[in-house]
Amino acid sequence: MNQTQTRSLRKKVLSLILAVVMVVSLLPISAFASGNSTSTTASGKDYYKILHLDCGRKYFSKDWIIALLNEMSADGYNQLQLAFGNDGLRFLLDDMSFTANGTTYSHKTVVSKVEAGNKLQNNSGDASWLTQTEMDEIIAAAKEKGIEIVPLLNLPGHANAILDIADDTYNASGSNNTLNVASSEKARNFGMAIFKKYVDYFAGKGCKFFNFGADEYANDASGTFSFSRLNSTQYATFVSFINSLAEYIENKGVTARAFNDGLYYNGQSASIDTKIQCCYWSCGWGSSYPVASAETIASKGHDMINTNGDYYYVLGKADKFDGDYSYASNFSNAGFMGSTVNSPVGSMFCIWSDFPTAETEQVVAQKVRLPMRAMALRMDGKSINGMGTSVVANGFNADGTLNVGSTGSVTERTITVAVGGTKTVTADGYYNGSYATEDTTIATASAVGTAAVDRTENEVTTIESGKQYLIVHKRSGLVLNDSTSGNGILLGEKANSSDQLWTITKYSSSSSNAYTIQGVAKNYITEIGNGSATLGTSKGYVQMAYNSNGYWNIYDKPYWTNYYLNQYGGASSTMAAGYTADGASDDGSQWQIYQVTPGTKAQTTITFTGKSVGDTSVQIGDVTYKIHVVAEDLSNVTPLTIEYWITNRQVTANGGTNKKINAADSTIYSETGAKFTDLVPATGTQDGNDVVFWKGTRLTSDNKQTDTAGVDKTKAGDSLTYIRYWNTKWSFSADGKTWEDFNSEDQIVAYYLQKTEVTSEITTNVVDWGQPYSEWAAGTDNRWFWDGYVENGSKYVFLDFAVVYEDNTQNPSSFPSDNTLFYHFDGCSESNPRILGAISFTENSDYEIWKVTVTDGTSTGYSSYETFTPTYDNKTETTVWDESMGGIPQIDQLQYIANRSGKLVRVYVRAKVTEDSLTVNYYDESNTTLPFYSYNIAVASGTTFNNDFAYSNGRLINNTVTNIKNITQTVNWKLEEMSEIGAQYRYGNYTFTNANKETGNKVVNLYYKFKTEKTFVVDFGLPLHIEKTDINPALASANITEVAVGKSLYATINANADYSIDYILNKTIDGSDRVTVTYSGTNKQGEDDSATYNLTVIPATSVYYEDSFATFTNANGTKNVAQVDTGDTGIWTKVTDGTTQTNVNQALEELGGTTNTKNVYGYDPAYADSSKFSMGSATKVTVDANTADNSQWPTATFTFKGTGFDVISLTNSDSGTVVYTVTNKSNGKSESHIINNYYGYRYDETTGKWVVANNDSTAPYQVPVIKVSGLAYDTYEVTISVIYGALFDNTGDHQYSFWLDAIRVYDPAGATLNTEYAKDNENAPDYVRIKQVILDSKALKTDGATGAVFIDGKGANGVTAADYTNQGPNHEAYLAKEQAIAFQLIASAKPTSVQIGAKLASGNSAGLKIGGAACAKANGGTLTLNTATDMYYELTNMDWQKDGEVYKSNVITLTNAGSGIISLTNLKFIGAKYTGSLPEVKSATSETNLVTLAVSSEMIDEALTTVDGALNPAPETFEPSHFEADWNRSVRAGQKATLTVKTSEDVDAITVDGQTITTYRTRTERTGWGWWSPRVTYRVFTYTTTAQATADYEVCALNSSGVASEPITATLTVKPAINWWHKWF
Repeated sequence: MNQTQTRSLRKKVLSLILAVVMVVSLLPISAFASGNSTSTTASGKDYYKILHLDCGRKYFSKDWIIALLNEMSADGYNQLQLAFGNDGLRFLLDDMSFTANGTTYSHKTVVSKVEAGNKLQNNSGDASWLTQTEMDEIIAAAKEKGIEIVPLLNLPGHANAILDIADDTYNASGSNNTLNVASSEKARNFGMAIFKKYVDYFAGKGCKFFNFGADEYANDASGTFSFSRLNSTQYATFVSFINSLAEYIENKGVTARAFNDGLYYNGQSASIDTKIQCCYWSCGWGSSYPVASAETIASKGHDMINTNGDYYYVLGKADKFDGDYSYASNFSNAGFMGSTVNSPVGSMFCIWSDFPTAETEQVVAQKVRLPMRAMALRMDGKSINGMGTSVVANGFNADGTLNVGSTGSVTERTITVAVGGTKTVTADGYYNGSYATEDTTIATASAVGTAAVDRTENEVTTIESGKQYLIVHKRSGLVLNDSTSGNGILLGEKANSSDQLWTITKYSSSSSNAYTIQGVAKNYITEIGNGSATLGTSKGYVQMAYNSNGYWNIYDKPYWTNYYLNQYGGASSTMAAGYTADGASDDGSQWQIYQVTPGTKAQTTITFTGKSVGDTSVQIGDVTYKIHVVAEDLSNVTPLTIEYWITNRQVTANGGTNKKINAADSTIYSETGAKFTDLVPATGTQDGNDVVFWKGTRLTSDNKQTDTAGVDKTKAGDSLTYIRYWNTKWSFSADGKTWEDFNSEDQIVAYYLQKTEVTSEITTNVVDWGQPYSEWAAGTDNRWFWDGYVENGSKYVFLDFAVVYEDNTQNPSSFPSDNTLFYHFDGCSESNPRILGAISFTENSDYEIWKVTVTDGTSTGYSSYETFTPTYDNKTETTVWDESMGGIPQIDQLQYIANRSGKLVRVYVRAKVTEDSLTVNYYDESNTTLPFYSYNIAVASGTTFNNDFAYSNGRLINNTVTNIKNITQTVNWKLEEMSEIGAQYRYGNYTFTNANKETGNKVVNLYYKFKTEKTFVVDFGLPLHIEKTDINPALASANITEVAVGKSLYATINANADYSIDYILNKTIDGSDRVTVTYSGTNKQGEDDSATYNLTVIPATSVYYEDSFATFTNANGTKNVAQVDTGDTGIWTKVTDGTTQTNVNQALEELGGTTNTKNVYGYDPAYADSSKFSMGSATKVTVDANTADNSQWPTATFTFKGTGFDVISLTNSDSGTVVYTVTNKSNGKSESHIINNYYGYRYDETTGKWVVANNDSTAPYQVPVIKVSGLAYDTYEVTISVIYGALFDNTGDHQYSFWLDAIRVYDPAGATLNTEYAKDNENAPDYVRIKQVILDSKALKTDGATGAVFIDGKGANGVTAADYTNQGPNHEAYLAKEQAIAFQLIASAKPTSVQIGAKLASGNSAGLKIGGAACAKANGGTLTLNTATDMYYELTNMDWQKDGEVYKSNVITLTNAGSGIISLTNLKFIGAKYTGSLPEVKSATSETNLVTLAVSSEMIDEALTTVDGALNPAPETFEPSHFEADWNRSVRAGQKATLTVKTSEDVDAITVDGQTITTYRTRTERTGWGWWSPRVTYRVFTYTTTAQATADYEVCALNSSGVASEPITATLTVKPAINWWHKWF
């Protein structure tokens, strides 16, 4: 065993010290010149838009297929591929005879065997097939529509019905559907003979294409699947066969087509006719079905047709087009299964009949009608948004029935209809659904069809009197007619017409068998005699009886003898007459009677609706309807009367108490009608009091509003918001959508409210006006109400109003006030309460309303005006309206149930912002970015806060101000008194710490310090999931019934059923966010209890957000993100990589706590497997030269607060150029830059170089393509504009794309949270880009230079600085396999933490070997990277040594010891600032800790050794406790020698010169002299060999893991053999 490693790495070219300055070129906007653009969607007649119909497995009728052609023509298809030969064979020629292999098959034989086979195929049970005449008609109809028929006869697979014809067995082994063309010449001959007949026919009909399928060879056989069954020789024979099919087709001047899976299968080289057009439907199923890719087949020279199997409609299967067509929006012509083909010649939408009986023709039509339309639009590169759904004439109705009745000639019919009216006509034929007129704004048309009903005939054994019947002679099948023949009645052939029907009616007579039988000519059978039967107009009757043997007798008894109606004269007679001999049983007297229900023809009711005056038209079936829409003569319309009321008192407005409205007024005469508020006065008067409009009501004739005392209908009737005259009717609507007609006796009421002055800040309107307290206070004589209802204390209730400002100032602050209102309670009680009607509130220019509450009260001192005192119980305060409810602030009613009770209505207001407003801000000291509460005070112009407003000893002084209503408001520092402030602040444990003024004393700021139970840190934008035990472990055993959360400044907070909460950021976070969580339940005593916790969420020093935090604007100005790719340029679209993660939370990290302490800021396990897009998705947009036709480019915008940001994207050869603009929101200054996002390189493992690869499919994901740092801490808006410029189009396809994947924000809280961050050793981080450090490194020979060393462990000769520059985008350092970087840190003081930013650049996994330091995430020194997300990993256990005035670390190496490519982004320092200058480090002051990266020859030598050790690790060795080996004795040549190896018990086996020995004996012996010496157990191995010569044997011990020890040498000494003859003789 070789125990010495070969240190060969030093002999290679191992290090490149690269000194390159990277220049970022910022190009002017003028560089974006428009270039020519082409689309992957071919246009015009040369592009095949194909619909495929599997009419081989399922029979589709000629009429259905022609209706399909009409649909296709309307949709824009130009080819119909009819797969008539697919499993089944459902098109047969007039002459199907043919000869193959010496056997002739007659037409009759072929037809019978095909029909039998068709029934069996897919259990269809249907033998049907199209005739040659029907196919002729189909081809002719297609030509008329400009559609080509493409026949498809599938060979050699899916040939079930063809195989059914053969006498011999021509099927492939184990298969019932495939001709054995790979091994049998006879099978090839047989298939070719049938094939030629069809090619000849279709070529003769002018068809230009023929598809021979060639897919799924023997896919029904068990075992190895399909083409994988064929060996190379058999596959070559298969190829030869399909080439012969193509050759025969091409010799007829027709183009051959085939499906893709048989072409170049499993990478086999095959000389396939490249003129065959490839219909590419599947990219296979991995190794189970390794078909060639679309790119491969296209590269061979085949025309490609996109037949993408993801977009199939399959009968009987749940597919993506069931009930919807939206999935079509994902389709693009270039998007083939598994790859992209940029220049296809066509696209195909397929209808497959895998389960033919699962759906009828009607169901298929109903389900595919709109998906095929949507697919046609996508083939044209158009969006399906707003796609029309109208019915196509002579195509399919919406329910899948056919538009029948078309004669081919079109007639005209004129329809006149009034605006708003309808006109209904009846037409022959069946049509159903909405039909689009030429101008739908003038008129619309809809059809409701009644399908044709076939005539039915049911044989009967009893007669239902009065019904119509067919009388059929049983023996001959002839039918009895209402006409004579000789002496009898005519018998004729069945004609299926009503002329042969008889009405049979029970005749009133003593005989139960007596009936009258009357024909359609009104003749009765009057008599049946001997050899005669007569018809007459006079009513007569005969006898009818049903015989149990299954027939009827019809007979008469004119002369006491029964004569039976008989086919008189024998079996060929056409006369029915009486016959008596054997009459009843004679087979000539036996009849069958059928009750007949006549059929009806299809008819349709068509309704035309007038929309506006004008002329338009629509074709339905064979009729073009010319629609003339006229205006209705509105002068003849009876007007409506609107009455004005305030409860039971009439209101006067505009000089009257009512108003008539005419149909011609406003917009009444329209479909949308007029708003009721536009028809009635907004204000009026009642008894001299001002009133304002409240609402509109429709009251029915039995429920009208009158002036009778006590009649109040304000709560009755129907609400109306709109009125219209439309469709010749007056109607009303509450929502503008649902309309109800007025009745002629209805009452239309405009209800009003009385305008009051009870509140000065807003307007209060009431239905019921009470007696104000001020009238008595003024000393007037108007004391009747007081004297009669109040002073005696028995008959009153009262009502107060107050306005509450945001600082909790209430106006009025005490009661009673002048505006206290009194109402009588006379005759009222708890069971008969006093009801006050509606009260509404109107905002003005000074104040807005956000809440209305009602508080219950009582009163005392009512015996005297001066002593009357109301008291309100604030515990009863109830919210009756708030702004979340929407609508007008109002109270529907107030209900009093007790005498002398009162109610206080509080209206909570906010001052509206004006240029004169004063502002009060409340700040959490830990987040001065955003106040947790702010409000305004409306004041007169020139008013400011008191100049002496100040903080003093924990309170405010001089903190009052007079508002615009002359009310003194006090700036309140007591949070618990301010109801609109969130509970987390009102009830928080806070200290009021400071206050100041700014902006000319118009703004004051109050500052607070809060104590928080828990603080959580977010370093990603993912939600936080917080269990109750995360807040307090004791909650695990609490009996919780409810959890409530307070408001957040940055997030949406959801309380869950398990009492956990989810904190979901809805904007970027830039400061502390305090959240209150209250758990309610019962304590151990069963009493209600609750506990409130104050949580704080803070951002980490950097926060990584998903793309959803940006706002996207499309080139058309819309702001939505498409969820599926429509192929439209300029539209932002959500894209995925197949690993999309949803409902993912970030790790819960408590500040300074023990939860996930191993996670540094910038690492989260949720991202550990995002190997492509971040969280598996991104938002993408593609642009070309035409994208900005709407005068704008697509943009993405986000806002953040901080000092810098990264924009994370995918970058590849399809990437292009973006312009980003950073705008400082404080000063408005902007700066724009152009970034070329193109990256067209890949790593060549053979050469070790990065090479240009413009079309390389391997893309670096999650690349920081934009990195901005060093901004002043402030709020910024970033706009990314994706702009096309031909200069930057590197691939020549005239378009490129940009993906926004994520955003990282740096220093979101500035320095305000450094004290908090210090608890996690994460305060004041500093970052340095690793790639820039490498590129800035000085020459190798200069000791003391700054920078880092790049080491190529592969020793790739000729790697240059330029090569390294290409290794990844500008902001990342890429390490391919066996490459490394090394650095040594020199600092004025040891940093608190050193962290490395690392991620995958390519591949699914990579291993980063860390030398010189430890990492908590590493295993055995190797950090496994499975993610492309840039995350941070802390380097620990570094060896720092004091060297003079600085500290030096040991050498750190980072080596790619795996297969993927690793990206290193930043070094992150905590407790140190990076500088590129070593002298600066040496001269740093004690206040500033500086750190740099150093390069020296000693450092490089140590790094090379470490990297070599990482790439070539020394083998593991084993050192047993005891190990010795001895040969037993000296032996002579030819004798056996035994080696005894004694080992300790940790040895499980030995090797002797490489031979392993596992058997051993266990021995015990004492370790010294005497019985007291301890015993030791040994294992003894033996090895025996035949001695030849003296030699050394190498012996190794192996432990249980198979690890070997260092070898020991045991020398066997061998003496010469003894010659016994010479010794003795």
